[in-house]
Amino acid sequence: MQPPDPTGPLTTRRAVLRAALAGAAATSLAPAQAAPSSPPIVLGHPYPASGPMAELATDMKAALDAAAAEINAQGGVRGRPLKLVSLDDAYDPQRCLAHARQLRTNEGAVALVAPVGSPSLALLMPWAEETRTPIIGARSGAENQRGYHRWTFFNAASSGDEVAFIGRHLATIRALRLGVMFVANSTGSDLWQRLSAASQPLGLQPVRAESFAADGKDAARGVKAVLAQTPDAVVVAGGGDGAVQVTRQLLAAGLPAGRIYALSLLHPSQVHLALAAQADGWVFSQVMPAPEDPKLALCASYRRALQRVPGARASAPGLEAYLSMQIALRALQQADDPTRGDALVDALERAGNLNAGGLRISFDKAQHRGTRFVELAILSGGRLRR
Repeated sequence: MQPPDPTGPLTTRRAVLRAALAGAAATSLAPAQAAPSSPPIVLGHPYPASGPMAELATDMKAALDAAAAEINAQGGVRGRPLKLVSLDDAYDPQRCLAHARQLRTNEGAVALVAPVGSPSLALLMPWAEETRTPIIGARSGAENQRGYHRWTFFNAASSGDEVAFIGRHLATIRALRLGVMFVANSTGSDLWQRLSAASQPLGLQPVRAESFAADGKDAARGVKAVLAQTPDAVVVAGGGDGAVQVTRQLLAAGLPAGRIYALSLLHPSQVHLALAAQADGWVFSQVMPAPEDPKLALCASYRRALQRVPGARASAPGLEAYLSMQIALRALQQADDPTRGDALVDALERAGNLNAGGLRISFDKAQHRGTRFVELAILSGGRLRR
C-alpha cells in the first residue's frame, strides 16, 4: 500500500481524485481501440463516493476505471467497447437499489461490479435474482450472505473468515481477554456473534462487547465500557468514520495501538490520515495480498493499470475491485452471449478454479465464495507491513 499524500487533508485528496475520475455521479470510459460503431457492453457500479465509506470506495472506483481503460486499450470485449457507469449511493441501501435499477433499465448494464456494504447487498441480492442481473465482486463481509446465491459472486474472504483468523492469532499469543467494538448494523452483529461463538474452543474470553454508530458519535460511551474490563486486546469490527472515532477514543484512553485489531472493512490510510503516528502498531486483517507484492502478476498488472488514472494509489480495496473487473472480463469473454446475465453466471460457474494472476479464485454451482485468503498486517508510517 502506498503512503497517503501528506501535503493535504483527506477531503482534498478525495476531491482531486474525483476530478481526475471525471466526477463521482457517473463515469463512462471511452474505448481506445474498440470499433466505434460497436455498441458498448455496459457494467454498472453503485458505490459510496460520499458518506462514511468514501475513502475505501474512492480507491475501488479508481481501480475499476483503470481496469476498464486497460481493457478498452486492448480492443475491448470481443471487439466491443466496455463502458463503466458509476453512481454515488452515499452508503444508503435504498439509494443503492435505486441506482441498480437505473443502471439496469436506463443504462443497459448487463451486470453490477463491486457494490459496497452488506446493508446494500441485502437489497441487491433479491433484485438481482428478480432481474437476472449478476453481481460480480460484491464487497460485503457478512457471513450470512455467503450461502449459494446464483446471481451473486464474491472474490474475497468474508469478515467471518477474518474474525476466525484473528481469534486464532490472539489465542496463539495468549491475548485471551477480548473487548469488542462492533458497528451497529447486520455485519457488525454477525461478526460479534461469530467471534463469541469461536471464543470458547480457542480459550478466549470476550469480557465486553459494545456497538457503535456508523458516524461514531457514540464511540466514547462504548469504549469506556469496554476498557473498564481491562481487555488484553480490542477487536474493532466495522469500517468508515465510526471505526476511526472508536480508535481515537481507544488511544485517548491509553490503550496501546498494538492491542487494537481491525478488519479489512476499515481503510488503513483513513486511520493514518486521522491519527498519524498514534495509530502505528495497529493490526489489520487483510483479504487481499499486498498490492506491492512483487511475486504476484495480479498485483503488477493492477499497479500498471493505475497509471492510467492520475492521482490514484495502490491499496488492498483497490486491488479487490481490480480483481472484480478481471473476473467480470473472464465472464464476458467466455459467455455464450455477453449481453445476457444468465450466460455470464454460467460462464463463471463452469470456470471452477481460476488463476487470477497468481491468486486462486473458485466458483461452481455450489458456491461463489471466491477465495478465503486472510493475513495480518501492522500499520506503520501510513503503510501496512506484512
